[in-house]
Amino acid sequence: GEGEEGENVLGLLQERPLQLFKPNENHSKLEVVPETLAILEKVKKPIVIVTIVGTQRGGKSTLLNLLRARKTSGFGLGHYMDPQTTGLWIWGKPHPRDPNVQVIMMDTEGLDSPHIPQWYNWTLSALALLISSYFIYQTKGSIESHSVDRLGAILKVAEQLRGGLDASTDRPNFLWLIRDHQLAMKKGPKAEMTDKMDPNDLKLLGRCFSDYDCVPLPRPVAKDEQLQEVDTLQWTDLREEFREEYVVLERQIMSAVLQPRHISGEEITGEVIAKILEKYSEAINSKNGILTELSQLPTQKQMVVKMAGERAVKAAVTKYLDGMEAVTQKLPVTESDLATSHADAMRDAMSTFFQPAG
Repeated sequence: GEGEEGENVLGLLQERPLQLFKPNENHSKLEVVPETLAILEKVKKPIVIVTIVGTQRGGKSTLLNLLRARKTSGFGLGHYMDPQTTGLWIWGKPHPRDPNVQVIMMDTEGLDSPHIPQWYNWTLSALALLISSYFIYQTKGSIESHSVDRLGAILKVAEQLRGGLDASTDRPNFLWLIRDHQLAMKKGPKAEMTDKMDPNDLKLLGRCFSDYDCVPLPRPVAKDEQLQEVDTLQWTDLREEFREEYVVLERQIMSAVLQPRHISGEEITGEVIAKILEKYSEAINSKNGILTELSQLPTQKQMVVKMAGERAVKAAVTKYLDGMEAVTQKLPVTESDLATSHADAMRDAMSTFFQPAG
């Protein structure tokens, strides 16, 4: 019956990594993998997705493998894939504190793969963000301005793709994870992060996520050559300092995802995610979809200006209509009253239009 089928499906999700989205040959499209979507669709239980985004060979897969089973191998390694991950891959396990909730780890293609357009990376990351319960943005060493800018772009694409947020949608958690961290920070990591972010991007971060934090993790091994072979090491081979900090992080993540998210009032199950992914996939790939639009805006600046412009026009029109709505409540009115109301509504609309986004 259905219960048995559900168990089989969970078995498939837990057995090995499955590719959920893949790029076409020249990375101009993102295609959903129908077999994986079909598996997700059958999961009627609540799921939470923990996603990691960052540059390639930065230890993303290793971290997800640790989160999944405190093992260093699994995702992104061995015979399942090329040395680098492409698209989005998922791999499930029951939540350690509530087996009824499936925790799905999601591994993503490196943000700096050579010869791959930037807009492809932004869109892939934005797509991952929109279905995640916990979104980890990983960088190496410290918080650099180019990583801050790249995050800003991802957030803007996510907002554009998602459209307005209704009150019955819970927002995910955000974590900026600094790997192989060695420098002393003048302030706490979270303050350091917010200081380095542009105020508008910070507002956007607040709009996209219910909570955000920044955590540094020390190097997992002492020597460089060990980093190349981290997937052959046992949990106990990793540096004690790393393990201690990692356990704190793991607890933080698992506590945050104990309650599944709701999107438009619906609890997120595999079935709900599958529906949402189909919708986003269409929005991304249709002829006048977001990829077509973004691919014609080669630089981050152009993209930001265009999106901010569109948002400003929308906001201004809404403001004008709101202003004029008040007049229609009082009909009939004299022509001069109408002209005054129109002028007031226009003034408000223009000031909305020229207000900085955020």
